[in-house]
This record gives sequence, structure tokens and C-alpha cells, in this order.
Amino acid sequence: MPAVLAVAGTAVAVTAGLLGGDPLADRREDRAASPSGGTVPTAGDTAPADDRVPAGALPPSRSATRAASPGPAPDAAASAPGTWHPRPPARATTAPPALREGATGRRVTELQLRLRELGLYTAPVDGRYGPAVRDAVTRYQTHYAVPDDPRGVYGPATRASLESRTYGP
Repeated sequence: MPAVLAVAGTAVAVTAGLLGGDPLADRREDRAASPSGGTVPTAGDTAPADDRVPAGALPPSRSATRAASPGPAPDAAASAPGTWHPRPPARATTAPPALREGATGRRVTELQLRLRELGLYTAPVDGRYGPAVRDAVTRYQTHYAVPDDPRGVYGPATRASLESRTYGP
């Protein structure tokens, strides 16, 4: 049995030698220095010498650009194409304005629907903040102890409280 393994091992070694020599040769950097200081291509190189791009001819990669300039990016108009620019900060969201008698629109319609859900508003849902809506808001503020908004005004505190207790439209 050992003789069979020895013959098989020899056959593998001979076959590897005939097919390309050293099986690790493709993984090595076998380059010889040329007299001009560059490198001489070896048999493992596949691109012809004419297709090679000299070092420094390509723009830096994005990661290199980020690493080179950790601070804020220069003005977009003044920078070269292909450079990285940080995303502008998101706009701060502002709360909708307070609603009071005389207001109209979809926010008033939503308010009417929320008040109706709690049984505080029974008039038609028409998108107008009239006396019936004002009275319903006042009843809500009194019943749920919302002291931060003027009575009958649907401000930020009343809105937060009402939205936490209803499903909305």
C-alpha cells in the first residue's frame, strides 16, 4: 500500500510540473527591478505593457479622498468631480400651527374626526373650526386636564394629548 501512495504522489508532482510548475507561482509577486527603477512584467502578468496606466494618472478613490480630508468637504462647485461630499443636515421639523376658531382645512377635518371618535363632537365634519369645534376642544382640555394651551385652542399640548388617545383619520 505505501508503494501505491508513493507512485500516486510522484504522478501528481510530475503532472503539476508539466502543467505549470509551481502551483503557488500565481500568488507570488515575482517582479524584477528594471534599470529605470520600475518593474519588469513576469509571465503571470496578462495585460500588455501598452495597457498599463502610470501611477498617479487615475483620480484617487473615494476612500482615499475621505481619508485625506477628514474635515468638512470643500464647496461642491470648487471641488473636482468624483470627490465625496457629506449629505446636508436634515431640516428640523416644526409642529403644525395652533388651530383656533376661524381656521379651515384638512387639519381641522382631522381634529373634528378625532373629537368625534371620543364622542365630544357631533356636528358635521366640514373642515371649519367654528363654535362647535371650539366647545369640543374646551371640553376635551377640561376633561383630560390639558393646561398648557388656551381654552378652545388646539395647540401643541392639546394635539399631543388628543393624538395619544385616538386613532385619527
